[in-house]
Amino acid sequence: MSGATGLFGIVMKQQAGGARLNALVDAVQVFGRGYSWGGYESLLVPVYPERSVAPCDYHGRLFRISAGLEDADDLIDDLKRGFAALRAC
Repeated sequence: MSGATGLFGIVMKQQAGGARLNALVDAVQVFGRGYSWGGYESLLVPVYPERSVAPCDYHGRLFRISAGLEDADDLIDDLKRGFAALRAC
């Protein structure tokens, strides 16, 4: 990744989809769920990648993050909590 942005997607390994990804999303407390990428709050949402312009090179789920104005350490700790829930599933 080059440049600066607060919006990015993370591709999960195939086995990390479904219930495991849902566990991650359910565990986070600072990140809200949603698609409104223009706000100040941090958001996280699971998605299935679908492209109409070009085919995707991967299958399964990913999640999108929009990092807002919350403290970076709080966001990192929240993602750690989510990934711990994913691994425990």
